[in-house]
Amino acid sequence: MRTLIYLFMAIALWYGFAMSLNQTVKLRTTGQAVDAIITGLEKRHDCRQCNTKPIVRYTITSGQTLEQVISRKRYTTPWDKGSTIPVLYNPEEPSSVKSAAWSDLWSAVIVFGAAAAGFTLLWIRRLLLPASARNQKLKNLTLLLLVPAYYCFMFSALSAIWRG
Repeated sequence: MRTLIYLFMAIALWYGFAMSLNQTVKLRTTGQAVDAIITGLEKRHDCRQCNTKPIVRYTITSGQTLEQVISRKRYTTPWDKGSTIPVLYNPEEPSSVKSAAWSDLWSAVIVFGAAAAGFTLLWIRRLLLPASARNQKLKNLTLLLLVPAYYCFMFSALSAIWRG
């Protein structure tokens, strides 16, 4: 049963990795970089700490001024009200804005990728565990069929997501 749980978790996390990587790369390549002014701070109380999210005002290429809350991955912010920060927005959906800081862009990609790799290794390790002589043939067949099928599925799913 653990083998199936590890497999399911690995597939779900690889999907999350592919989606966050696709979003980040698309924003880095086609997004518009502008400076935004922090007009306020939205405070939410999650967990045990106060999570402060900056509310930013920025002007898109058409001249329209927008104001949005930026989701941050960290709980602390070095920014004060009135300061200027670099942001990226999607020209097709200008209300979709993200901080241009490296950690804000890449942290989800790194977390999903590390967790997906970890669950993939746990799944493979589970498949490679020594089996009793009675189950050895079944384990060899499972290993022979499932591992290549898993990687073929993951490659095709990731490439389909990447292409959009």
